[in-house]
Amino acid sequence: MAWQGAFARGLAALLLAAAGAAGAQTSGVDLVGVAGSGPAGGQLFFECNGSPTCSGEFVIVSQEADCSNLSAVAGTIQLSVPDLSIAGPVSGSGVLVASWENQRNPDGTCTPTEGGTASNAISFSGTSDGVVANVTYTIRDTDGSVHQVAGTLMSASAAYAHMQVSGSVAGATPEGGQVAFTFTCAGSPVCTGTYSGSERDGGCSNTFSLSGTISFVGFDVSSGGFAGTVVLQNADSQDTRNADGTCSLRSSRDLSVSYSGTFDGGEGTLVFSGTSGEGIPFSIPGTFSATGTGGTPPPVSPPPFGITVDQQITPTTASATAHIQPPAGDLNLGKTVGFYVFAFAPRSLVHSTKSALRPLGAKDDASTGCVLAQIDPATGQLRAASASNLTPAITTTLSAQAQSVTILNNASTPSIAGATFFVGYGTDASTMISSGVNANAVQVPGAQQCPGVFPKLPGSLSGLWYAGEQESGWGVDFTQRGVHVFAAFYTYDASGNPKWYVASDCRMAASALTSGRCSGDLYELTATPLFGVGSGGSHNPVVKAGTLQVDFASPSQATMTYTVGSVSRTVPIQRQLFRTGTVPPTIDYTDLWYAGEAASGWGMAISQQYDKMFLAWFVYDASGKPVWYTASDCAVAASGNGCSGDLYLVTGPPFGPTFDHSQVHVAPVGHVTATFSDPNNGTIDYTVNGVAASKAITRQVF
Repeated sequence: MAWQGAFARGLAALLLAAAGAAGAQTSGVDLVGVAGSGPAGGQLFFECNGSPTCSGEFVIVSQEADCSNLSAVAGTIQLSVPDLSIAGPVSGSGVLVASWENQRNPDGTCTPTEGGTASNAISFSGTSDGVVANVTYTIRDTDGSVHQVAGTLMSASAAYAHMQVSGSVAGATPEGGQVAFTFTCAGSPVCTGTYSGSERDGGCSNTFSLSGTISFVGFDVSSGGFAGTVVLQNADSQDTRNADGTCSLRSSRDLSVSYSGTFDGGEGTLVFSGTSGEGIPFSIPGTFSATGTGGTPPPVSPPPFGITVDQQITPTTASATAHIQPPAGDLNLGKTVGFYVFAFAPRSLVHSTKSALRPLGAKDDASTGCVLAQIDPATGQLRAASASNLTPAITTTLSAQAQSVTILNNASTPSIAGATFFVGYGTDASTMISSGVNANAVQVPGAQQCPGVFPKLPGSLSGLWYAGEQESGWGVDFTQRGVHVFAAFYTYDASGNPKWYVASDCRMAASALTSGRCSGDLYELTATPLFGVGSGGSHNPVVKAGTLQVDFASPSQATMTYTVGSVSRTVPIQRQLFRTGTVPPTIDYTDLWYAGEAASGWGMAISQQYDKMFLAWFVYDASGKPVWYTASDCAVAASGNGCSGDLYLVTGPPFGPTFDHSQVHVAPVGHVTATFSDPNNGTIDYTVNGVAASKAITRQVF
């Protein structure tokens, strides 16, 4: 890519999106620091969590004395901070640790490269007004030089800190090429997320795909107008022109470029600008929209038990111990449980990454994403794990005395960088994970930071099943938690209108978790309408409609036998594969979701495969009868934390012992967007037949 010219090739590891991960911590505060107008035109941005020591990530964009361009360097920060809610003088000190240094190029520019670890002292002093502190940061380099930079220090729960941004950028590059991409990011004044798009260099007849992380620094929308630096991972493509007019990609690296923007409270504009290496100025426009600018952070669920953690993490080694106090309700049971230590770790650091988090059909590779892992005590390396094979650190009977569990014992920090470690307990690992009896204990800073909330993952039988393409139009969604399977059966009534039944407890044998038989009763519900009036949560007495038996040969093949009224049928079913790929999602949102016990009676079964979700929504129509809608092609956002797609109403053949696929008809009825604030909670915004609303949803743990 030629349009970036002499701008610094930044650092893909700017993942300062610790807002969600750090915000999930329960001990301490979440802070954002901003500084600018230093002696070298430098800018400092950081976000950290904790009290009295705040730990997180930083980025410095500056121009060294012997460099003709700006360069971006990122790393970790530890800072002692006062209580900013008290107006008056404030001060603190800490350290900036980065493993990158500038390499001077023959043309006078500098490129950040991985080098020896450097620890620079940082301190600040100033005055807080009870919300924001205006301070002066003093940074002392390892060579003894001192830089002073004016800036601010504020709570990340201040307005705009948790806003969600989506936008697009497109335009001509100075050498006759084109670039276009869309992006999503979160936060202000640091907005981080992902982007995807394409780029064609001048003189090339073909295009290259672009995707990766994106980090805006200086994204301070509170003033209406703002400017800063944006870093795009792998956006600086180096190519070779071929004789036939096409170009071949040789390599790609990270790109840092200046930008400016405006914001009116809902919509905004962007302009990426500068001068190419050939001295040609460029200006590439974009637009964006933002939601959640009211300053309210995403809701954080309290941990299921009391926990304190002693930890010491340096750039080379990491040690940590958790002290767990189970709630009184568990103590009364006097049960024997295993205490587990496990990690949500970057796939690139995990050996034999065959994880239960991977969707069916995913290849075993070293691609991006986070997977379930444990540290191998023999080698000290992260090893891939599944919910069924986690090894307990301790097995003991719960007591009133707090249980101490070693999380890290002098582990190599580089080998676990970016991992989040959890501790939990249960009669078995699968129950401990699926029921959410675990808590975030340690987050190790790294280039790729894994989420600080672990998903309450259902079992391997969970997902969308059907009888094959010859009977496409009806299906059943299974959600497994241990030996309990919830089945939602989507079919049609005697008139061909959509209708659903549920088997709320299709029970399996205790030893059967990936194969075997489940059996239970099928039920029919009627309730208040969900759309227009009511909430769909006040349902009439549940009526038994029949029976269900499913013989699972494997997590992808089964035989289903059901009886509803006078109709009985046995039919082979299989997992429905609607998307293939090689890079599984960081979080798999496949599960049964609902609006909580207050609205129990309706739900949404989500099946995710790579970058697509299939949403099956079982609710009630205007007369209170069960009806279902689907979003069969809900495209996952670039950020991975949701999807958006059209909603359809499906009619089909009258319910009976056979199924005629030719009678299936699909009609659009609206649109739905699912956005997840963490792996276990989210919101659906929808319009159905002209009725628009928004509802909070959570994984249904039973």
